[in-house]
Amino acid sequence: MSKVSGLGDLIDKLIKADKRFEQEVKEIVAFNTSEMELEAIRLAPSPGEDILTQFGTESQTDIARGRGWRPISQEIGSFESKDGLSGTVFVNDGAGEIAAWVEFGTGQSAKTYLATVPKEWREIAAGYIRTKRGTILNQPYLLPAWYKQKIVFLKELETLVKNFKL
Repeated sequence: MSKVSGLGDLIDKLIKADKRFEQEVKEIVAFNTSEMELEAIRLAPSPGEDILTQFGTESQTDIARGRGWRPISQEIGSFESKDGLSGTVFVNDGAGEIAAWVEFGTGQSAKTYLATVPKEWREIAAGYIRTKRGTILNQPYLLPAWYKQKIVFLKELETLVKNFKL
């Protein structure tokens, strides 16, 4: 800690440190949001890549035919909140419901997989359940990216807190 020459000086140093700390947190958030987006894109089926079903593979375009959907990997994006202290990775509506069906599976595949995921993810998946039947096997891309980047994010925050100096 640097030397303080009075209460006014201490207050000034704390205000400056608060701003520096906040800026560093924003940089960590931005970096990790971007990295999670890239990992999700890497893991998601690319254009022309097959989707696993109980009956073998099926192309994304065959599943999406006539629905106007675009390949999942091309519809993944991200943004940071207005204050820069949180980030979101998402799949645009252009990918259609197939994005959720591939992430969570359908039918028995979804039922089995969703029993293993955090409650918040089950709540997201619930909006895409149409029937108890389905043949698409889960091929998660968002959740593994979230788990991987969450570990990095928490380590970076811990390091910042541990090493931050007024």
